[in-house]
Amino acid sequence: TVTMISLIFLVAFSAKAALVLFMWLPKAYAVLNTELAALFAALMTKVGAYALIRFFTLLFDQHNDLIHPLLATMAAITMVIGAIGVIAYKDIKKIAAYQVIISIGFIILGLGTNTFAGINGAIFYLVNDIVVKTLLFFIIGSLVYITGYRQYQYLNGLAKKEPLFGVAFIIMIFAIGGVPPFSGFPGKVLIFQGALQNGNYIGLALMIITSLIAMYSLFRILFYMYFGDKDGEEVNFKKIPLYRKRILSILVVVVIAIGIAAPVVLNVTSDATELNTSDQLYQKLVNPHLKGED
Repeated sequence: TVTMISLIFLVAFSAKAALVLFMWLPKAYAVLNTELAALFAALMTKVGAYALIRFFTLLFDQHNDLIHPLLATMAAITMVIGAIGVIAYKDIKKIAAYQVIISIGFIILGLGTNTFAGINGAIFYLVNDIVVKTLLFFIIGSLVYITGYRQYQYLNGLAKKEPLFGVAFIIMIFAIGGVPPFSGFPGKVLIFQGALQNGNYIGLALMIITSLIAMYSLFRILFYMYFGDKDGEEVNFKKIPLYRKRILSILVVVVIAIGIAAPVVLNVTSDATELNTSDQLYQKLVNPHLKGED
């Protein structure tokens, strides 16, 4: 029946989005080179998340009582697993991979609220996260390139020699944490609002806690970038290529621009949310000739 079909799609897209079914992601992302890891982090899981948004707002919206609470529960589990992952590892590539898992939990929590605010926040956060996670994986990949190590204790004060990376990392942390006025703030506020409207206080609390844990895990890396490990061995840093600095600068500017232009971006995501939550509007835009027909 329709319920069974909707559950099949839920499992399929959840695997694509790394929603609970995330086992493939940390190992896969950890072995990719910088460019591929940044591309996959930006797009791979977001395609699955966007498919979940489209399918479970328009196509299977008649099963809200079953699907959306299930989505919210899966989002909560995903956030918790992601938070455990970012704390458990010293491998900065795996920490970055689990950051992706946490953000997917945030996005699907917004969808699971089944409110306009929550879905709008999910779409905004998805758009923002494409850029922010690209920045995260580009920085992480560059750190591995410079030091030759994947453990953060070998960063040994790198930010003092390459201040651009230190500044970019700080901006990225605040964007991931949703600290105002950075780009992650509007999306998280809307998801918070949707969770409150839906009465999902557990999901709301988990989102706050996992956001703080995500920031802590990144500040831990930042600490070693500035202060190093006093007991660590000497690391010979490679010279960073100019093209990496240029790409890094562009990504930082885009992240800042999304925060500054948040009202404009919200207008676009609000229109997208209205389109995804209104069958009649979607039908009118896709095929206006069907208007008025039974």
